[in-house]
Amino acid sequence: MYIKDTWNFGAHPPLTCIRKHQRTLTVEVGQPLKKFRSSKQLTRVVYEAFLAHEDAFTLCEILHRDVSGGNILIVYDKETPEDDHEGGGRGLLNDWDMAIRMADLDKPARQVERTGTWQFMSIGLLRNRNKKHEAQDDFESFIYVMLHHGLRYMTHSAVGPGLRNIISSIFDIAIDVGNGQWVGALGKGALVHGLGPLPQDFHFACGPFNQWIKHTIHAIKQWQTAQAQQPEVSAVALDTEPAIDLNKKPVFHDHSRLRDFWQAVLEMDGWPRNDRARYQLEPRGNKRPSEDSAQPAPKRRKSGRFTAAAASGNAATPA
Repeated sequence: MYIKDTWNFGAHPPLTCIRKHQRTLTVEVGQPLKKFRSSKQLTRVVYEAFLAHEDAFTLCEILHRDVSGGNILIVYDKETPEDDHEGGGRGLLNDWDMAIRMADLDKPARQVERTGTWQFMSIGLLRNRNKKHEAQDDFESFIYVMLHHGLRYMTHSAVGPGLRNIISSIFDIAIDVGNGQWVGALGKGALVHGLGPLPQDFHFACGPFNQWIKHTIHAIKQWQTAQAQQPEVSAVALDTEPAIDLNKKPVFHDHSRLRDFWQAVLEMDGWPRNDRARYQLEPRGNKRPSEDSAQPAPKRRKSGRFTAAAASGNAATPA
């Protein structure tokens, strides 16, 4: 009742977001991505969601803009039954509520907060609210989905008491810069340039998955370097000889190079059998472990804000 009073002017951002309530129904009933039944199934399911993203972008000129762990589902049906050792099923890229036609990307933003799920948003979007959302930002989000699920549910060298803080440092930290705006990506920026928060000798037990993660993180750095037109900074923790030639067009130039590399990794030998998801985070104090307690912010808080406590070694908590 006081919103129009003189004393209250300036209390609310000037942008007005006009929304239309809608419901999207699908024939498929999917399972959460965190229920993957092998590392290869996880990699393939996210790859198939990436293919859906490519089709929507290249054929329909639509950009998803909210690639996240909660928006990629595993579907089991007659065409993709369960498999004995790789899990079967197929990937479904869901929740197109935030999708936009490419022709509308240059229009002014309708809301103060960025579009997307905070933990999986690109470095560029987290650093600069005015940055135009591009396909490459979604490419980066696919990589964070893989890394996020790998750290939480797969076997790797960082499993232990500090894992919760490592994950929080990469995905959760946000800084309030005033006027209702938040910035982030301190942990992601450090990760991409090999400066932490993962240990220098970090690796996943699954060889093909480990290689995919290392080279796609390198691709993020490569794209940032190409955009900034600056010499590349050599990585520390994730420095390795690329499995593909990175001296041509950047991997992020379009969907094709990332797609081809993804497919090549899926065809590699060395994928373990039946290495299904196992929750790797230890409980806080005497609290019983819960997968749900450590999941990304729910959809009702698209851009979940978190304290910078993780930067000092404490787990970040929702504000």
